[in-house]
Amino acid sequence: MAELYKEFLNVMQEILEYRKMLSVKHYLLGILVILIMLVLGLSLVDFFIIAVLGVLASYSTIYKRYIRVPSSVELVTLGTFVTAIAYGPLIGALFGIITTLTSELISAAFDMNTLFYMVSRAIAAVVVYFLYASGAGLGVVWLGLIMLFVFNLISMPIYLLGGDPEIRIKALYFIVTNTVWNIIIFILAGDVLLDIAL
Repeated sequence: MAELYKEFLNVMQEILEYRKMLSVKHYLLGILVILIMLVLGLSLVDFFIIAVLGVLASYSTIYKRYIRVPSSVELVTLGTFVTAIAYGPLIGALFGIITTLTSELISAAFDMNTLFYMVSRAIAAVVVYFLYASGAGLGVVWLGLIMLFVFNLISMPIYLLGGDPEIRIKALYFIVTNTVWNIIIFILAGDVLLDIAL
């Protein structure tokens, strides 16, 4: 019993020492997270799932910092898809906007076109949610491809309709390789992640 009491005191001491390292910003961030969860009706598990998907999506294009190629290998589309279907169109749209922005900032690729990408992801999230909710009977891969099609339909005309042939080639490269990547990732992880989130 004395050993258990000593262990309890040690744990309490560690908690108090850790608490001293927290600043007002940490407490405000915690309060903000709790308020967001309450407003959006999310449980702690839901918030954790969204946060993990968000971090993975945001850092999935960091390679663009070092290799200047279009970011066709990314997890933003998959994360937006999962959050839209599991948590609704508003959360899916917000996820798409935030992770598109953060992935562009982290990979040092932020430019004027980032706004088009953010809006495109948000609209694609809403479309895929309503297709799923309508009971269209489409599988995860097909819904993911429709979402990708909507994203490209909105964001790619600025590249494809421009006069520069090099930009058109980059846009076509992105569309083809990103579609192939997303087919693979939706086949491998789409159903699994959706099952976890739902």
